[in-house]
Amino acid sequence: MSRNSVRRWSATFATLALAVTGLAAPAAPASAAPAPAAVACEVDFTSSIWTGGYVGNARIRNVGDIPWNSVLVEFTLPDNHQLTSIWNYNVQVFGQHVRAERAIGAPPVPPGGSIDLGFVVRYTGTALPPSNWRVNGVACSAPGRSPAVLVDPATRTVPEGSSASFTVRLSHPPTQSVQVQMTINGTGVWASPPMVITFSPTDWSTPKSYLLYSTQDADSFDDVAVLTLTVPGYRPATVTFTQVDDD
Repeated sequence: MSRNSVRRWSATFATLALAVTGLAAPAAPASAAPAPAAVACEVDFTSSIWTGGYVGNARIRNVGDIPWNSVLVEFTLPDNHQLTSIWNYNVQVFGQHVRAERAIGAPPVPPGGSIDLGFVVRYTGTALPPSNWRVNGVACSAPGRSPAVLVDPATRTVPEGSSASFTVRLSHPPTQSVQVQMTINGTGVWASPPMVITFSPTDWSTPKSYLLYSTQDADSFDDVAVLTLTVPGYRPATVTFTQVDDD
């Protein structure tokens, strides 16, 4: 385990930044291999709501660089919502999870093309949209949202001498493999296992876990560390760790 000391609101957590996300060496453009073809999708969801139900429509756009010869759409309905009908898709429902497969023989969806998925939902309480949209196993983004680094949770409280973790993923697929760059500012003494967090065009939406350890120190006040995670071309994210002192 690497051990790194953070002085009072220092500029960077240099050892951690290099161990976790050290800047990649520039690649020679002439010899760089082309990025692999990737599935990517955007979902624009609209609905017509009445008391106790709604008709939903998802316009699903192929924003990747390969055609969809077959289409399996997945999404999650909120609690107290139930799918009652769906059009032109073969559907399976597992609790709140819905799998809708396009009919065999339907024409491929080319890059830039789109399809519509319409269905009826009954609900109690408040009408809420589906979430966790995926096409052929790949998470979809919403149109108009800029690419971003996503973390969960954004704040952690850690007893002194203990550790806590968070997950990081991307909102949009990269064109090639990218590394998450990380810096830390704050107070206290923190440690982490040396690792590199990398996302590719195929695993960009899969959350990856990162662990931070709050080591024992001699002071008698709580320490705070703010991690900033960046990827070129993506909006950065921060995670705030608060150490609860035991002295």
